[in-house]
Amino acid sequence: MKIRKAILLLTLIFLAVLVSGQADAGPEWYECIVDKVGPYGIIEGTSGSWIYLTHNDPDPAWDGSKKFIIHSSRGKEYLDIGSKSMLAFPPKLVEAYVDPEASNPLVKGLLLKSTNVPQH
Repeated sequence: MKIRKAILLLTLIFLAVLVSGQADAGPEWYECIVDKVGPYGIIEGTSGSWIYLTHNDPDPAWDGSKKFIIHSSRGKEYLDIGSKSMLAFPPKLVEAYVDPEASNPLVKGLLLKSTNVPQH
């Protein structure tokens, strides 16, 4: 009997975590096209960078090109990835770990893909 109660309790906890995770979306991975990337601010070591991304999806999570902040601790790496994406011929897609609904959306992860940007 105690095992059944324990299993039921664990099932309820799992479902509560699953439902609460869906309600609070948070960041996700999005396949994107890099439109612009560069540093902002003039104070070295504390200023950050920004990147403009377009979600590459038939039903995009945001419309058009959206500005995302790159924290100064990841500036060099993400500027390098964004630049390589744009300068490749043809340009490459990136995977961005972002929360597009945040008031100041921050890039929490950025990966260069081997896939080319689709040509329209």
